[in-house]
Amino acid sequence: MRYIECVLLAFGSLNAVQVHPVHHDKYHILPHEDRCAALPHHCLPQRQGNAVLVDSSGNGYSAWTNIHTCLAFNPTVGGLQFVNRHFSPTGHINVHQTDAAFSFWVHDIEVYQATYGNGRYPTSVATDYGAYVCFPIPGLGHVGVVYCGPWWGGLPGIPVIIDSLPAGKCLAVGLPTENILFVANTVDGVLAYCTTNPDLSYFASGNLASNSQLWGIDCNGGNCYVFWFDFTDLSVWYRTTTDGINWTDTVQWELEYPTPYPVNYLSWFQMAVTDDGDPVLVFDVSDADDTTYPYSSKVYVSNASGATPVEVSDNTYGVWSYPTIAAGGGELVVVMQVAMDTTLLDSFARHDIFCRASADGGTTWGSAVNLTEGSTNRPGLSQCAKRVDATNNNFFYFYGVDMVENHDPFFHLVHDPEGLDPFAWYVGWHAVPTGITDARTRTPQSIRLVVYPNPFKHLTDIRYQISDIGVKDISTSGLKIYDVAGRLVKSFNLASCIPGLALRSGAGLNHVSWVRWCGDDNRGRPVPPGVYFVEINNTDVTLVQKIIRIE
Repeated sequence: MRYIECVLLAFGSLNAVQVHPVHHDKYHILPHEDRCAALPHHCLPQRQGNAVLVDSSGNGYSAWTNIHTCLAFNPTVGGLQFVNRHFSPTGHINVHQTDAAFSFWVHDIEVYQATYGNGRYPTSVATDYGAYVCFPIPGLGHVGVVYCGPWWGGLPGIPVIIDSLPAGKCLAVGLPTENILFVANTVDGVLAYCTTNPDLSYFASGNLASNSQLWGIDCNGGNCYVFWFDFTDLSVWYRTTTDGINWTDTVQWELEYPTPYPVNYLSWFQMAVTDDGDPVLVFDVSDADDTTYPYSSKVYVSNASGATPVEVSDNTYGVWSYPTIAAGGGELVVVMQVAMDTTLLDSFARHDIFCRASADGGTTWGSAVNLTEGSTNRPGLSQCAKRVDATNNNFFYFYGVDMVENHDPFFHLVHDPEGLDPFAWYVGWHAVPTGITDARTRTPQSIRLVVYPNPFKHLTDIRYQISDIGVKDISTSGLKIYDVAGRLVKSFNLASCIPGLALRSGAGLNHVSWVRWCGDDNRGRPVPPGVYFVEINNTDVTLVQKIIRIE
């Protein structure tokens, strides 16, 4: 079912550390409140702050563990995708997409229906050339089952099996060459990879390491890193690639684990790569002598091999855990669970979702911000998308809520009877927290442009977003189409275009909307097949994108 809706572990041991408006007839509106009211569990608000309820029939194990990334953002396209397991049948997969402004949502419910078995631990892959979803089927030994499709166009109904190995996790990223790299962690500790073309045709495969636990995978700044640690001594290693075929030699990441407690556990870990192509690792260390949930824990960032890890948690609260990290635009953001009241125990524990940001590569961190302050429901199992929206200075995150009992989601999965309650999933955005970043120069205006379908035959939709602190009227902006000779073919009056999301304040204009081009010129005559260019401008900023019309 598809619809669009408008929205205005490894525990190891370490020395001392052990181990919007929509105009498309084939979609329909299905408000979450109506779905929720019809189900035998409590209703949840459609919005909590900047977070939107995107799925009220999910499975909590979607976000177990924090290594794979259910949420992915592509800054070039301005597209955000969230993927989760369906509640019943539990092995089916749901996919949800929106733009950076949350001006609309495209929901593909049960896009995968256990064709090859029940899907587990899904990952979103957000590339310039399409959106992908991959997940393993551990029971049948499939490394990765993959769907691919255009942004906001809906995923096709035919899944592709990447390889057949007994893998518990399968992660994927888009590479600078437009190849797709899949990395699987098998049940016997082998890190296997498979690289495909964008159309998922087979390209190359091999093994990266053995006796290992995958730490994370990310591609940014022209470099793709795969990190893991060795089961024997928890030493951290990595390899890099740009095309998924040629790999560097294995290199050790010198990491001296912090030991804040007499006996320490390495609990949860992830990593991201900055725009400059530099990896940053995040992890938490918990108190092995603390046997009462929530267990005392601290979060750290390792921003350079051999450097002392920097603590991101503070002493305001006793438990900081389950960290994920985002990078982009010179910013780092860590999203974590924080137990604010450690007298609330076990299923009644209360974790809020906090974030902290750094503008100097992780050396210093700004004040912690509570993303779920005021929520009456216990949130948990949070993650953030690994890319920051540098254009709008935002990052994206999600978290889950137990739909049956107002219990701690993490506790329910680990300690409650088999984690079988249905979960609701909220996806949100938040401005990168200010503080130490205030002095950084920011771009005063921005333009986003997405054309789909492209190439096209009869018509194509041109989605755009214009943000400018100095502009109060959309009529000062223009959208035009030129042929390869530079001749004007078609012009659009944005002041009278299809209504979109237009937010005006003393700060200026933020306009999100779209126009439809039927392949005609300003006189209404069809233009011949060929290459054209759409140009959108706002004061002194211009963005151009190629459009291809086919026969």
